[in-house]
Amino acid sequence: MEGSNMSTKAILLVLALLGASVIQSGNHSSYAQSAADPKGDVRQDAPAWTDLTKISIVQEAKSLSFTLETADSIPKHVTDSCQFQILLLTEPRREYPAGTDQTAPTYVITFDLSQWDGSPWFATNIYSRFDRNGIPADTTRMFDWKLSGNTFKVRFSAESLEWASVKAKARVFYGHGVTDVAPDSGWVSLVIDRTGLQNMKTRSSSRTVFTYPQGFDSLIFRYDVLQVVDAAYVYESELTKVAPIGGDTIRFIFNPFFGGAAIEGDPIYLGPGMWGKNPLWFVYFHEMGHNFVNASARFRQLYPLEMKLVPGPLPTHILFYEAWASLPALYVFDVLDRNGRETGLRDSALSHVLNEWRTTKSRFQKAWSEYKENPVYISLNPDIIDGMFLELQEQFGWSIFKKWFAVMRPATKTLNLFDERLSGDTPDLRTTRCTLTAAALSAAAGSDLQPKFKQWAMPIDEKLFTQAFNELRPLTQ
Repeated sequence: MEGSNMSTKAILLVLALLGASVIQSGNHSSYAQSAADPKGDVRQDAPAWTDLTKISIVQEAKSLSFTLETADSIPKHVTDSCQFQILLLTEPRREYPAGTDQTAPTYVITFDLSQWDGSPWFATNIYSRFDRNGIPADTTRMFDWKLSGNTFKVRFSAESLEWASVKAKARVFYGHGVTDVAPDSGWVSLVIDRTGLQNMKTRSSSRTVFTYPQGFDSLIFRYDVLQVVDAAYVYESELTKVAPIGGDTIRFIFNPFFGGAAIEGDPIYLGPGMWGKNPLWFVYFHEMGHNFVNASARFRQLYPLEMKLVPGPLPTHILFYEAWASLPALYVFDVLDRNGRETGLRDSALSHVLNEWRTTKSRFQKAWSEYKENPVYISLNPDIIDGMFLELQEQFGWSIFKKWFAVMRPATKTLNLFDERLSGDTPDLRTTRCTLTAAALSAAAGSDLQPKFKQWAMPIDEKLFTQAFNELRPLTQ
């Protein structure tokens, strides 16, 4: 024991001389490296809070944190152009294409303060850089960040990125250029302790990339996961007729910070609870559904993702935002149920998918049936809305939703109608969103569904409904 204590003290002394530290904590260690920066070396026309005074890197167990400190408190809302960046050099480096500048930073973490809307789900991005023009070849979104006082901190998984070491430098852009860089010379560096970190595997196919814990590898093959999700991509594209966020490839990446959750976007993040004994087909199809529907500017007008939630009923925009992401998933399940063997999937894989379809469909239909017995708007949830969608599909076929998605196109153009606001609306614009949704579905059905929606306790403004129905119906032809 004594020898062990002396060895630890010697290591700590050497690390202290190097400017690094090891902090014993429970069953793991924290590794840290930092560098101070002189105060007052910013541009004359820049505020004090753009003056970087310290940058640090900390590894604690499976997470990696970068922290910037400034000479003054950072304001929460800035209308001027302002961006914090952390430049990273990592080992092992990715291979650069021939003829590119290999001195360019491997990654850049960006936080654009002028674009932040106050939402805790605002994404900080890591861009990987491969050429001298700084064109990002890959993007990883991070939601685990904090802005407090004079400190900006961002944390992400050391496990999923699989870096052996990292060097960091920070800079602040304000107005028309850089105001400060820290440290003024050199880099802050840290060797990453990979003890206890899981090994990741990456598999890809024509439309799909999965990065996941190695133990999930056997399930990927057993259930033809990549082939199933490839087929789902084709069917969701067929339904919506838009290019999804992320383009031609959908990426699913393990992220240990999300527990049993999944987060849509490019990439789609799946927490540890998503990599168990079975593939979670509805999760894959639903999150991919978000990527398709969110690609439409008109959809984002109707159902903007605003995470400022308060206790009480689910806000209407979130209610429909989640329900509509499931609609492409329902279409995938139904097509596979009818034509699954045409995909070339093995019977065992297809059977596994269809078992989940029966369970999911039954859940939605039961929720909808129970709601109709006592329809009260504030009791609605996305499962109930999806049950409503299934009833409409049984009555009108999938054509109602194909025509509804026609209203959402072209994907890059908004509609003035969807900017409509009513003076009597609740803060989440309940009446407007319900009315426009009912009108768009009525236009797609070629039939006035207003009585149904009123029967289902949806708040409808009759004047706006008539206006919207008349304007939207030509878009479905």
